[in-house]
Amino acid sequence: MRRAVLLVSLVLAGAHASVPTYDAHPYLCANSTMFGSLIEGAAVDRHGSFYAVSYKDDKAAVGQAFTQQKLFFEDLERPNTWFNAVRFNVDRHGVQEAYLGDVTNHRVVRVRDPGGKGQFLHSEVF
Repeated sequence: MRRAVLLVSLVLAGAHASVPTYDAHPYLCANSTMFGSLIEGAAVDRHGSFYAVSYKDDKAAVGQAFTQQKLFFEDLERPNTWFNAVRFNVDRHGVQEAYLGDVTNHRVVRVRDPGGKGQFLHSEVF
């Protein structure tokens, strides 16, 4: 019985040793960017630009963090908007669109890039 326990212990120890480890570092921090303390919902578009919510500490604003920091979309029409998610998609016509989750108003805002140049001009809510 002791041999079986010892064997199982050695096998488990060996399995644990083979798990790769990663060196993680902060990429976007409130104290070193234009994003506020509620950064979340990070996403990357098809051009490799990085986005997150809480741009300039505004819960209703989504910002582009890379390649440059700038406002991507801000909802000024709906009170209490609190975006907490960003996802990108390319529709069947090749138009890139962003989906922004609004946790307070229980909705998703779709912002489209009809020109295909990274200029999201039109928005629809569903």
